[in-house]
Amino acid sequence: MALFKYLVKGRDGKEDSGSIEAESKAAAARELRSRRVLILSLSELTKSSITQNDEAPISWREYLPITSKDRAFFYRQLAIMVRSGLTLMDALSLMKNEFPNVKMRHCISDVLNDVRAGLSFSQALEKHEKVFTHLGVKVDETTEASGEMEIGLLKISTHIEFWNEISKKVMSALAYPCIVLFMALGVGSFLVVKIIPKFDEYMQKRGIVMPWCTAFVIHISRFFSDHWLLLIVALFASATAFLLTYRNSNGRQLIEKIAMKVPIMGNVFRYACLTNFASTMAVLLKSGLGLIESLQLTSELLGISVYKNAVKSSADQIIQGTSFKNSLQTPLFPRMVTNIVSIGEETGELNTVLDELGDFYSNELKRTVELVVTAIEPAMMIFVGGVVGVVYFALFQAVISLMGG
Repeated sequence: MALFKYLVKGRDGKEDSGSIEAESKAAAARELRSRRVLILSLSELTKSSITQNDEAPISWREYLPITSKDRAFFYRQLAIMVRSGLTLMDALSLMKNEFPNVKMRHCISDVLNDVRAGLSFSQALEKHEKVFTHLGVKVDETTEASGEMEIGLLKISTHIEFWNEISKKVMSALAYPCIVLFMALGVGSFLVVKIIPKFDEYMQKRGIVMPWCTAFVIHISRFFSDHWLLLIVALFASATAFLLTYRNSNGRQLIEKIAMKVPIMGNVFRYACLTNFASTMAVLLKSGLGLIESLQLTSELLGISVYKNAVKSSADQIIQGTSFKNSLQTPLFPRMVTNIVSIGEETGELNTVLDELGDFYSNELKRTVELVVTAIEPAMMIFVGGVVGVVYFALFQAVISLMGG
């Protein structure tokens, strides 16, 4: 197998570059054509070409922040290069010059210099832990010692891609309801602040008695007009109080417990944590880490503190002699989790069953998010229709009163 450098143009007209592993140049060309792109250049990478530093003109897009996609691309491309026979130093040298994101290039350059200076790969990555993730550093440290670096790199890439896909689906699913909400608030605010006061002023001059709905809307408009500064201060104070409470460990746990009791939305948080727990544990165990160390590292990567504390407690209980299954006997972990963990312990396939458990809860997470969106969309439409309908009904009542007067 050889490694080929390519430059292609997609159907949208954008150029893309990278490397691909194939048996021959013709095979690499066939693989690229199957992606429905136009091949602009394709050449085999050799050690002599790696040492060249002919950098292409840099686009402003290349200065964008480092994303999860960049991290996954780094680990996967590095794994392909190592598997194709390139040394780690040669692979890093190539990526230092060719990586699409400029900020990532600088980090890769620092890692390369540290490795040349005598540090291990994982130690060099640890200096940029925010970029390469704590999980990536630990998995690389373990697989580096066992001589299975390529496998570890692919596992990290797969894990990052998995969570990137989950995040994108959640964000895209919630985008529409959020847009509808902001539009409703915007339309309602415009009518109440700009339109209704003009009717109020006109009807007061004419001495017309306002209908009940019109009076109700006008009172709301007057309240917002007279106390808008107080409302902004109250909103700012509430947001500040919430952030201060959330930053406090006890306050954060209280907020999380309340959030997890909210119908449907509570399941989103719960399934997200269970997915993260199971999939991360599977990756760490497959990379060669011990159970206790895997639990300790997983607890650091969980976003919700109640689950973080539960996993930390599980590690402490195992150290004291408790089985993994019994250490998870809390309401936070469903009985199905403990039963599957018990089966994995008995069969010696704990990493496999945890991987399958992560897949199960990821599907549950996607299904629950879709359910949330399905429930939110009609609620938003009713809210928008209600706000606009009340205001227009008040306006029509006012017009009828004027005609009658």
